[in-house]
Amino acid sequence: MTHPPNDEQLATIPAAQSTTDNAIVSALARAANTSTLVKIAEALSYLTILTLACNKTTALELANH
Repeated sequence: MTHPPNDEQLATIPAAQSTTDNAIVSALARAANTSTLVKIAEALSYLTILTLACNKTTALELANH
């Protein structure tokens, strides 16, 4: 089941759009990390983004975006 993004997740998008600095998105396990990164990647589709995935399933999902 997919849940709508919460306020903290939504806040990452304008934060990422408003800086040219590197950013770290840190969250607990099972806290929608991948979906948050996908939303950021979609909003910044004109940039190349480096992400770190800790398992193959997540790596494949991020690679598709």
